[in-house]
Amino acid sequence: MHILKRNPLLSTFLIILLLFTSLIAGAQTVLAGDGSGGGKNPPLLRSACLTTINNNVSATGDSLGENMSLANNPPTIRIEFATNIADNTVWNDNKNYVTLYDGDHKAVSSDVSRIDPTVTFAERNYIFVKPSAALQPGSYTIVVDARLTSKNGISSGQEQTVSFSVAGNTDSNNNTNNDTGSGTNAGNNNNIGNNTDTNTNNNNNDTNDTNDTSNNNDTGSNTNNSNNSNNDSSIVLTDISGHWAGNNINKLVKSGVISGYPDGTFKPDKTISRAEFVTIIVRAFKLPPKAGKVFADTANHWAKDSIATAAAYGIVNGYNSTKFGPDDNITREQMAVILDKALKLNNAAGGKNFIDQAKISTWAKDAVVRVNQNGIFAGYPDKSFKPKASAARAEAATVILKALDKVGSK
Repeated sequence: MHILKRNPLLSTFLIILLLFTSLIAGAQTVLAGDGSGGGKNPPLLRSACLTTINNNVSATGDSLGENMSLANNPPTIRIEFATNIADNTVWNDNKNYVTLYDGDHKAVSSDVSRIDPTVTFAERNYIFVKPSAALQPGSYTIVVDARLTSKNGISSGQEQTVSFSVAGNTDSNNNTNNDTGSGTNAGNNNNIGNNTDTNTNNNNNDTNDTNDTSNNNDTGSNTNNSNNSNNDSSIVLTDISGHWAGNNINKLVKSGVISGYPDGTFKPDKTISRAEFVTIIVRAFKLPPKAGKVFADTANHWAKDSIATAAAYGIVNGYNSTKFGPDDNITREQMAVILDKALKLNNAAGGKNFIDQAKISTWAKDAVVRVNQNGIFAGYPDKSFKPKASAARAEAATVILKALDKVGSK
């Protein structure tokens, strides 16, 4: 102490050194925690590269960029985030928040996966995207939804993207996509019927998931026909036998309201987008085309007319005045609100008190009560509703069928 009093310069130096040491320690504390939960950090996108996976370990390949030559096509793409986004507590939602789009902003059917951190902890910050079929030459963008959440419960709060392009050196696997038989944009099935939908106002041609490249066969072949083209009692779907919603799916498919895929499957557990669900609602309720709100992100979308029609009838709203989020997976509470508005439901007796009632958004609470009271929408066996969960095609088919039964009983 005597030395410090006699030497103010040394005292000042030691104080600065202590402050600097504290700052460094604080910074390390913030950066730490990527492992189990991410500390207080959001899941920001760090990098994206090509990869191969062996024994639950991914290898770092070429970074995504322009005019890429793909040795393996379809490629496996690894996206790295700043925090643990693959944990079991968040993965079921996070896997639905990553979408690959082509240059026309059409969703490309892809498998979004992880390496379970309980198996290989070092892979906890990675999400893997593998297209279902070989990528054609052109531009692509991977979009990560703002709802992506770390194990720590913090979401990114912003849409994140990474773009790349594929050079014209595609391999022989590319011709596996040329199965549309419709003559529309041969060699590029990622248009998913969008070209046909923009040529018709009756919205009969866009039932299937826009995320599935096999969708062109279902939609491109009946551009000018009514939805009776799907009303075939001989339709046999190969992947719904024994499924809890099998009977409901069969009824709705045979009515022509929704379709299966060209390979004879329905993919009942696949998620369904907001645009797809709204389009099916417009068809199911036989709503005449009507000029309505066109959002900034629906102006060039294949479902523009259906969304505008639904908006004109007061059935749907956007996130705000400019954004509808047509390619976002629809949630269970969003479906409840749309069905409540489409059916103009009144409160009825009964209804459940869900154990996760507090998690239902304020704007959806009344609608959830009404669709449950009216037998349109039930919860899960554990008495939960899971309002924020992405809905599956089977769930959508079931609630729409119940809604149509409700209309028929009036």
